[in-house]
Amino acid sequence: KDGKKLVFAAANMLTQPLLTADGQITGAQLKYFLVINGQEMELQSIPEFIAISLDGSKIAYMVIQNGREVLFVNGKEVRSHSELEEVGTLVFSPNGERMAYAAGLSQGYENGNYLRIDGVKSKSYSLIGREIVFSPYSKHLAFTAVDTKKDRKGYIILDSEEIASYELVTNMVFGPIYNLVFSPDSEKIAYVVAQKDGKAFVVVGDKKEPSYDKVANLHFSPDGNKIAYNTRLGRELWLRVDPIEQDKIITSNDNLEPKRLVHD
Repeated sequence: KDGKKLVFAAANMLTQPLLTADGQITGAQLKYFLVINGQEMELQSIPEFIAISLDGSKIAYMVIQNGREVLFVNGKEVRSHSELEEVGTLVFSPNGERMAYAAGLSQGYENGNYLRIDGVKSKSYSLIGREIVFSPYSKHLAFTAVDTKKDRKGYIILDSEEIASYELVTNMVFGPIYNLVFSPDSEKIAYVVAQKDGKAFVVVGDKKEPSYDKVANLHFSPDGNKIAYNTRLGRELWLRVDPIEQDKIITSNDNLEPKRLVHD
């Protein structure tokens, strides 16, 4: 965020690939690095899913060691996964104190995908969606998931609790829920849901907004009392701005224990 760190993965080729007498190609010998502000850190494999906390104090990444995907934070091993587990995107909370990432069993296993939040494994689903979002104050975490085996629904999970589910939509592999956002005060949540008829609608808390042919770009006002988003209805394009009736739609207390969506 402060622009003071540049981090990237790199590799050096030590030997060229060779063509053997029987027509086979031998692989090149490589060295792998994580480069931080020009300083090289040699690793056993190319680092993947690199994430940096907003204040730049923490750098997380995955490396394959002895056939296992291993999570590192600031160069220290945090977790070694089983040989059957595959790891996905890493996300830091805004304050850098919390971390979440998608993981799961290799292909062929049903409902073997989950989110690991602060080291704790969530309920397993057929697929973890692309929406993994911490609230601005880092207290809440929301993500989307898909169940293709039993209920055939897409879920939104807030602080480990399934707060809503919607029918799956053809060709939306990661589920019908997208554009998940928290209000600036972390007390409200909103998202878009795609429908089977091709339309979509916004949900704020537990309130469903009208359906449109297209919905995108959800934004809360700075005070969290209004939400704005782009819509298309036929050939007409509109910016819709709605007041939010609830003062607070996520419970809150002084600790970081799981919160849940409540109906005011």
